[in-house]
Amino acid sequence: MSERFCSNCGNKVSKEERFCNQCGQKLDFNEEEAGGTAGKTKKESPKPDGLSAAISGIAEHLEFLGYSVEYLKKKTPGDTQLVTAKNERLYNLVFWELPNHFVLIQAYINIKKMSDAPTMDAATESANRNMIFFKAYYVTENSAITVRLQVIYTGEYQKTVFGQFHDILERDEATFNSDPLVQKAFN
Repeated sequence: MSERFCSNCGNKVSKEERFCNQCGQKLDFNEEEAGGTAGKTKKESPKPDGLSAAISGIAEHLEFLGYSVEYLKKKTPGDTQLVTAKNERLYNLVFWELPNHFVLIQAYINIKKMSDAPTMDAATESANRNMIFFKAYYVTENSAITVRLQVIYTGEYQKTVFGQFHDILERDEATFNSDPLVQKAFN
């Protein structure tokens, strides 16, 4: 088997790696190089044509961080492309592009115990005072509560900027989970 190198920085990489451990570039070798059938391209999930640079960059960044990314099928050609990013350690995310290069990112938390509205209001208000980026709100539907943490990422995707942005999102998730009023409402 021939050696493999990152097309971006030239770093030697193993066949198991999906991203370069030197520069973070997504590695996309064909199956022949990986010991499979010639001519086929190895893809984890089909990426739709026409994605913006922001959506593509964020999706690849989240894949690099260990999320499983899926591009949801559009119902009609004019629909917005929804992307899900699932991770066992963190909240699952859904994101899509808004006009003017804004990307809306939402984390969904399903609540098993139904708390009364004043308790939920106090919990989300307390969490919103302490979180940096995310804003929390809840929706009650058919006696079930879904809490949504929502944030907007602005501008074009840049690896360093989104990395810092994601670090703050992780801190916000920890802040939300450790808030005493949130714990009281959800437990």
